[in-house]
Amino acid sequence: MSKIKVGLANQKFGKLTVLEYSHTKNQRKYWKCKCDCGNIVFVCTSNLKNGHSKSCGCENKGRFKKTHGKRQTRLYEIWSGIKKRCLTDSNVSKWYKDKGITICDEWKDDFECFYNWAMSNGYNDNLTIDRINPNSNYSPENCRWIPLSQQAKNTTQNKLITYNGKTMILADWARTLHIKRATISARLERGWSVEDALTKPVGKEAVNSKEFNNVAED
Repeated sequence: MSKIKVGLANQKFGKLTVLEYSHTKNQRKYWKCKCDCGNIVFVCTSNLKNGHSKSCGCENKGRFKKTHGKRQTRLYEIWSGIKKRCLTDSNVSKWYKDKGITICDEWKDDFECFYNWAMSNGYNDNLTIDRINPNSNYSPENCRWIPLSQQAKNTTQNKLITYNGKTMILADWARTLHIKRATISARLERGWSVEDALTKPVGKEAVNSKEFNNVAED
């Protein structure tokens, strides 16, 4: 039997007993574990060793949603926003899905898990969540808390775009033309020309062509 398949087998972490090695996904090794309540879950090595996963979540089912009292907090809004971007049926969600970006199973249905990770990884109200690898998922190992100004520099939305002789970063074009940055970015990702990405109307955010021409010629 290979060393990897033995690994954590038969060890116990909180209420979880490791049964056997399961699989590797995104360079993370997952283990088949049995909770004291009888449920079977699959947990990655790092979450077992650092204590992020100590059970299948059975002790929180039906309790935390009623008692955490954090629905009006900024962290809850951030968590909800991630799920909306990755899981709902919208143009922005389609852009994430086309790039294969989603939210990890540990966070998807468990705000408490996300909250605990955030508070133990330096969260404060002046920071924003950032994916270290912009092409990978929202997950504990790929996310961090950074100032908004730093995140802007790290994203593809910071790239320079030139149109009609004027050059600005994507974020500035979005503010000037009243089109969401995510909309312009998604259009460019789908292969739209710069002209179409910046000028095609988007519902109530439709670009005023006279205003655009004035800006482009400044």
